[in-house]
Amino acid sequence: MDFKLTITQPGADHDELDALAQDIYNDYGDDWDAALGNFTTEVADQSVLVIVKEVAKGDIRDLMARIYDGNEFCYIRVSEFVRDAGGWFPIDMDEED
Repeated sequence: MDFKLTITQPGADHDELDALAQDIYNDYGDDWDAALGNFTTEVADQSVLVIVKEVAKGDIRDLMARIYDGNEFCYIRVSEFVRDAGGWFPIDMDEED
């Protein structure tokens, strides 16, 4: 499955969001084969977007916990790419896999 994490950090300016995106990429990119394009980060619309491809929901829970552990002042919304519908749709991470 492919997931998108939309991370917002109230009061952060573009430079701070850019630094957060780079830190996330540097800290976790190797875990999910960033070199193959399976893990990307970018700043868009006052948020950091993290795209993680070909992983399970449990992996995303782990990544979220690791990101929150380093930055308790952010909010993370998770979406899953639904191929049949051709887009990203929000999901509830508390539901069972």
